[in-house]
Amino acid sequence: MSLFEKDVHSEFLKSLNDNQREAVTAELGPALVLAGAGSGKTRVLTGRAVHLIRQLRVPPASIAVMTFTNKAARELKERLSTYLEGSIDLPWAGTFHSFCVRILRQYGQRAGLSRDFTIYDEDDSVRVVNELLREKQIVREGITPRQVRSAISRIKNGSRTDHRSPVTMVADDIYEQYRSRLSDANAYDFDDLLLTPLELMKKNEEFLELLQHKFDHLLIDEFQDTNQVQFDLACMIASPQDNLFAVGDDDQSIYSWRGANYRNVLDFGKKLKGARIFRLEQNYRSTQPILDAANDVIAASENRHEKTLWTNRKSGDKVTLRSYSRPADEANEIIGEIEFIRQKRGLGLKDFAVLFRTNAISRYFEEVLVQHRIPYTVVGGLKFYERKEIKDFIAYLRVIANPTDEQAWARVFREIAAGVGSTTIERIMSAARTHPLHCAAVMDANWLEGVVSGAPRAKVMEFVAKIALLREAVPNMTLSEIVDRALKDCGLENYYENQDDDEARDRLDNLRQFQTGAWERAQQFPELSLAEFLSELALVSDLDDLEEEADRLPLMTIHSAKGLEFPVVFVAGLEENLLPHSRSQESTEALDEERRLLYVAMTRAKDRLYLSYAEARPMNGRLDFQTPSRFLSDIEPSKLRGTGLPAKSTTRYVMDDEYANYERLEKPRTSAPVLRKPGLARSAHSSNGVEFRIGDVVEHAEFGVGTVTAKSGDLDSLKVRVAFTGFGSKLLAVKYANLKKLS
Repeated sequence: MSLFEKDVHSEFLKSLNDNQREAVTAELGPALVLAGAGSGKTRVLTGRAVHLIRQLRVPPASIAVMTFTNKAARELKERLSTYLEGSIDLPWAGTFHSFCVRILRQYGQRAGLSRDFTIYDEDDSVRVVNELLREKQIVREGITPRQVRSAISRIKNGSRTDHRSPVTMVADDIYEQYRSRLSDANAYDFDDLLLTPLELMKKNEEFLELLQHKFDHLLIDEFQDTNQVQFDLACMIASPQDNLFAVGDDDQSIYSWRGANYRNVLDFGKKLKGARIFRLEQNYRSTQPILDAANDVIAASENRHEKTLWTNRKSGDKVTLRSYSRPADEANEIIGEIEFIRQKRGLGLKDFAVLFRTNAISRYFEEVLVQHRIPYTVVGGLKFYERKEIKDFIAYLRVIANPTDEQAWARVFREIAAGVGSTTIERIMSAARTHPLHCAAVMDANWLEGVVSGAPRAKVMEFVAKIALLREAVPNMTLSEIVDRALKDCGLENYYENQDDDEARDRLDNLRQFQTGAWERAQQFPELSLAEFLSELALVSDLDDLEEEADRLPLMTIHSAKGLEFPVVFVAGLEENLLPHSRSQESTEALDEERRLLYVAMTRAKDRLYLSYAEARPMNGRLDFQTPSRFLSDIEPSKLRGTGLPAKSTTRYVMDDEYANYERLEKPRTSAPVLRKPGLARSAHSSNGVEFRIGDVVEHAEFGVGTVTAKSGDLDSLKVRVAFTGFGSKLLAVKYANLKKLS
């Protein structure tokens, strides 16, 4: 190593903290770096590779650095190129899958494999499954080729459970034929890319020794996200020297549904004898108050490597915990808070993030943002009204409201009507175009019977008959009743209920959220017709025509937020059955992963963190009182501020006309008034002629000065929600509250 290289390497080591430096310069052999959130894991991973090359003179070609995303691989390569300036050779860096593709193309021939193979993507794999199901005449209600493909994937990556469902039984039936079909085509799916090298190493000692000789050192990023196949693959290549350097954090293991096994971190020392474990606990992202609250949440986890995050950023605001009467209030006030902070601190929308457990919650925020023309993006997913199941169901409602809607009929037949092929659909649509009633002719059973022939006739007739019956009943039904019945009649509800995977359950959650939205609108406007409701939805969908690069507010699930950071973070919907999710309460391990989800969400925040929950949430056509997430009780109350804190004095109840249900008013608590952006304000008048707007400062004889944050009703039924300093948020009937308007 030249003098220049020594100086550069020495300066790099000096830039590390003591724990980072200890990990980077560790002796050869197995090592696990427990890298807490925001602790500089990428610097350590890069630094280890540089140290091996510069200090220990390890040939770069014998080092493989494995990541989970192409983005992470690119970042690693860029850093390695910077730190190894002047080097001709760089270590190999890429994803597990690209590493295995390289192995198969370069060395597979020595094990009798062709190097000219094809990689099947998800759609290719699903088509193979579909062909096999047709050939074997396997037809099961509610089971799709994509579900079976997912079950096959779980078999391959070692993450299948003992639970025997109809889907897993079908997957077992065709598993060997599926693998044979790909083998005959000289093709690998994504799981095969990992599994095939592992199987070859187990069967072919020469192939194993070749890889062990080629790659003396393996460095792995995000080790908590590895599945069993990836773990075994890495351990076999790294042996017998076991030069495996893994960086990960069991506290951030949140992808078990993808096959990730957090026990790979917990059991690292058992699998690799003599492994050294390093802890990176200094955080470079968040303030200490944020870390203190996050540490409290994760400390209650039953299975973890103990670590406590700390930072030199000792000052900062306490974490804010707020309760809201309903999710619509939660969304409205969070967006108002964001607008206020933007104006006060000069931040952009991209400096904020709104996080939630499931995408279904995004609807409340999207509707507020669209209403006030605030640009936003749903990171890692589609906007609520762009999701397939929502568009399918809206199409079904459209044909009920307007049976001449050709595009809606085409989508309904294509996406919802089971057993109706494209030829039949085209025959119906083509015939309808020449009919005097156009597509409304589809509702005429006699006409339809003459158009459709053969096996599909009975299915089409039954499907359309339900639509016709509901359309006849519409004049005597409320909007909520129409939507409820349509969801049952169309079959989507039953279809997703009978599927055994998380994606289907998420789609069902979205449909339930749509159902809830219709119920809410019907409560607000009892005379709202189906056609008017659909017109509102069309406007919500069409208003988003802003430039792609415009400053937008990120909305995302916590899973999508992993690896990201924002100056200000809002985590919404922290209620039992949402976080932790109702599906996670069957086992301690599942609950622990839900706890890790909240921890990941909290540690995305750099400067300010807001946690919130709704006291009542519309569900299944009623307003259900909610219990705050059990994880919130693990945070020491002294580390929190806001209106969601426990209280000791009496409670009162006030009738909320908008929902014809009782709303619980929280007891007096410490709270700061919520200031709102004037652009979000709406005005109303009480019976005594005083006009109130959201953002107005008012005075109450008992509670003192506060800020109007929301309102409902009008005239004698007008109510306002006011955030009072020292007394929390109160819902007051203006007619009796005797509020004095100060501004």
